[in-house]
Amino acid sequence: MYFTYNLNNLHNYIEYVGLENKLYGNQYDAAKEIVGNFLFQKRYGFLKAKTQSGKTGVFCALVNILKFYKKINSTLNINTVFFITGDNQDIKEQAEKDYNESCIQKGLQVKFLKNSDLKKTFFSLKNCLIVIDESHFGTSKAKNILPTFLKKGGLNYMKNDECMEQNNAYILSVSATPWKELANDKFGTKFIVELETTSDYKGFEEFDDNKQICTLYDKSILKNEIMCGTF
Repeated sequence: MYFTYNLNNLHNYIEYVGLENKLYGNQYDAAKEIVGNFLFQKRYGFLKAKTQSGKTGVFCALVNILKFYKKINSTLNINTVFFITGDNQDIKEQAEKDYNESCIQKGLQVKFLKNSDLKKTFFSLKNCLIVIDESHFGTSKAKNILPTFLKKGGLNYMKNDECMEQNNAYILSVSATPWKELANDKFGTKFIVELETTSDYKGFEEFDDNKQICTLYDKSILKNEIMCGTF
């Protein structure tokens, strides 16, 4: 089932309740595409997003859509959203800050968890959306904690894809390079959404294309570039 809806109504409401309307159109476009896949019963998605391209904004836009459009969430029946990061407390706090500034507060519950929180916390993972920021899970040891957390909550999806439907659970993995996980898609149920960058975005590729990156061992170039104000 798919619903058509006008995001202008959501933007007007956000301004009405006094929130900072600082999310961008590309973030809402990505969020809307993710919701569309969920409505088509695809329960495991990937958000492909470049570093510092606004992936937390997509999370906020997604939460706003689920909270504001009651008809959509009455179909998905999501009661709780989990946002899981690595063990950096600053990243967790920044995500919470962005949520408090940009998201509608009433409605479904939103919980923020660090990697270390997963070892000492148990949730029954039913009627939920789990957003996993893969870019902050640095080591293979850290990544092993996450499947254990999901399994304890009733989502042993690596062996039984039906558990996602039985628990009415959705997973959104955020990564710049999701290809390995997609290649391991045993059940063919995963989807990918790419966050398009805005015209003023500058990442590693953009700096490299503009010859604004040089090797550290080439001291003469580095000195000249700094003197010329390139960096």
